Amino acid sequence: MVYSVSDYKIEIGASVKTGEPQFSTISNVESMEMKLKGTTKAWSPMELKGWARNMVTGKTLSLTFKGKRCYGDAGNDFVANKLLSTGSDCAAVLKITFPNGDALVCDGLVDITSSFGGASTDMDSMEWTYTVDGKPEYQEAAQA
Repeated sequence: MVYSVSDYKIEIGASVKTGEPQFSTISNVESMEMKLKGTTKAWSPMELKGWARNMVTGKTLSLTFKGKRCYGDAGNDFVANKLLSTGSDCAAVLKITFPNGDALVCDGLVDITSSFGGASTDMDSMEWTYTVDGKPEYQEAAQA
């Protein structure tokens, strides 16, 4: 089955090392772009006569979000309040629930790239990246 990207549910919460994080849906997200990059190592054993072998030895995942700044929305305010944060104050847990009920849950860091301003006829925009810290957890939906 094919689903629209607009059917995704995007939630965020404070990073909690013990217990379940309290998630808030982020309203007014207009786009989400995922970048997954593998680290590949190559070596050339003699028996391959100059040809190389390759292995993916690591991964990096980041997501870029663009939307409107919605004051008073818990998820939107949570992200916006990271504007001047550095270090561990940027930490957050992100949860993306797919239309089929599966979810991707990640520990990571919020980095605001644009938070307010523009022409007098514009609305406040909010753009941020979320860089995953460690391996995300993919949760399959409970089968009925």
